[in-house]
Amino acid sequence: MKKTRIRELVSFVRGVSYKKEQVIKENRDGYTAVLRANNISDGQFNYKELVYVPSELVADCQLISKGDIVITMSSGSKAHVGKVAIAKYDTKVAFGAFCAKIVSERIVPKYLYYILRASSFRQHIEIACKGTNINNLKQEYILDYEIYLPSVEEQEDIVAGIEEMLSQLDDSVETLKKTKEQLKVYRQAVLKDAFEGKFTGKWRKENVQVNPQVDYERIRIDNSVFNDISGDENEIKLNIP
Repeated sequence: MKKTRIRELVSFVRGVSYKKEQVIKENRDGYTAVLRANNISDGQFNYKELVYVPSELVADCQLISKGDIVITMSSGSKAHVGKVAIAKYDTKVAFGAFCAKIVSERIVPKYLYYILRASSFRQHIEIACKGTNINNLKQEYILDYEIYLPSVEEQEDIVAGIEEMLSQLDDSVETLKKTKEQLKVYRQAVLKDAFEGKFTGKWRKENVQVNPQVDYERIRIDNSVFNDISGDENEIKLNIP
């Protein structure tokens, strides 16, 4: 199958530019919410700690709509560069200048989204940025990336297969979490029983004459290690009956 460059399948939109003094941190009439690099995590949008800028700074094409993919182009953290998220519904939220929006025109959005999240694309980015400032990603590094483009039906089948496997993984992770919590409870129960003497009940019944406190005092008196302050405890022989 022939490969196709991403630039032939999408349109690319840069984010909203604004000055620091134009930003507020609470929503107000005449302002639009803006996502930044730190609002993209694990392939999803995090709508916490949004900033708001005057709405006249935001073009309609800079609002995020269902199926749009937002990618971090620049960040103070290398870990954020190249991260992507896909919109599950239309929003009235924009994205900042350090991000860009990829609008799928001739490709299934989720199919492209999973390609951009794959380790092979990440490796492509790292190679392309080698010797440059990795904190800044040029758009040609994305648009010139070549991918296989099956039919729309095949793309949708691939997406369905990926999401089924991811769902199974999520279920497995949840099961492991529950098992871990159950083990914690069991461990605490074991320790509780141990300290309450439930594991030694039979022995104590068979050795009713044994008094741990009396035995300890006798050993302490009979052995000079308890009175020695030389620090050479290992040289002193204990006489334990």
